[in-house]
Amino acid sequence: MKKTTIAVLIIVHLFLLTACVQERYLEKQGLITAVGYDLLEDNKLFGSIVVLLFNPTAPNFSIVLKEETNTSKGIRGKLTLDTSHNLVSGQLRTAIFGRELAEKGISSMVDSLNRDATIGNMVYMMISETTAEDVIEFNEIIKKNNDVGTYLYNLIKHNIDTEEITSNTLHEFMHDFQDIGNDPILPIIQMKNNRVGISGIALFHDDRLVDTMPISRKFYLKLLVNRYREGGLEIKLSKNGFQKITGDKLLGQLNNDHFFLVLDSIESNKKISLKGGENLKFKVDIDITFRLLEVSEKLDLGDPNVIKQLEKAINNEIKHNIEQTLNQLQEVQSDPVNFAGVYQEHSRQKLTQEKWDDLYNKATFSIHIHSKLKSTGVTN
Repeated sequence: MKKTTIAVLIIVHLFLLTACVQERYLEKQGLITAVGYDLLEDNKLFGSIVVLLFNPTAPNFSIVLKEETNTSKGIRGKLTLDTSHNLVSGQLRTAIFGRELAEKGISSMVDSLNRDATIGNMVYMMISETTAEDVIEFNEIIKKNNDVGTYLYNLIKHNIDTEEITSNTLHEFMHDFQDIGNDPILPIIQMKNNRVGISGIALFHDDRLVDTMPISRKFYLKLLVNRYREGGLEIKLSKNGFQKITGDKLLGQLNNDHFFLVLDSIESNKKISLKGGENLKFKVDIDITFRLLEVSEKLDLGDPNVIKQLEKAINNEIKHNIEQTLNQLQEVQSDPVNFAGVYQEHSRQKLTQEKWDDLYNKATFSIHIHSKLKSTGVTN
């Protein structure tokens, strides 16, 4: 067969395939950028979705559609009746769950989202301190940032990129949820002073929210869950650890019982090992290097003894906060650190959730912090 004949056949074939593709006009598409789920009194679901619409002759704008039903997929089916646009979820950016619903369990809704092949890997999940509807309808977002879903996505992504919180995508949640003993954590969103921001961390056991952690402890939780590459921290230290430094070693008098340091360029690594037999004892080693950016009192940072005392005081303060963090996690049976995974590496026995709950409840922890000052800022 001649080359020209083959070329003609290929062109005809491609033309026929193109003719079979259904045309989709952008102005007819309603792009879902955020979904919200709340629990109603009769155990029904109340769904809110943010839909971004395109208009070739005007700026793009978004609308909010709401419906109540028994399942998450049922919400979308009913909402289709309320719009002339084709609702598509390929641009979904955020999924918000009301606190009351999260306390009951969110696995069915998360599984439904996860099974949707059109939804990408970077859907961020979050908990509303009140209801998901409150967040989606928050007027200040709508006024300043037309699309709520994109605004919330950028809010979470920014705080992940700056290492303020751990990543919390849909697929990461499902991975943690499906691992025996490994529990997810999600950021809590709160409306305050005409703005919306991250106010805390939601702790899960299985698929239920069991407690919240104050945002002030996010640094210590992240130290345990993963690592820092370039983090920052303001830390409060007692002056008592510096009373042995006399004369010009400590310049000036400390005016209060405490003083503050600002650390940046923080890098961390953790190693968790298992000790003991039936009553599990986990040894947690955390190595931290940092730069000292600011000190609220006048210290002689050129003196090696002062630096040594600072590192020791920082070790003690971080250890104290890590212990408090672990105490809270253990009290509510939440294991985002994945101690269960460490246990399984050392045990050949099959681990069930019930068995791990019992083991975790009795476990003890030995915390060892090793901090090292890299520099004292640009003047060093």
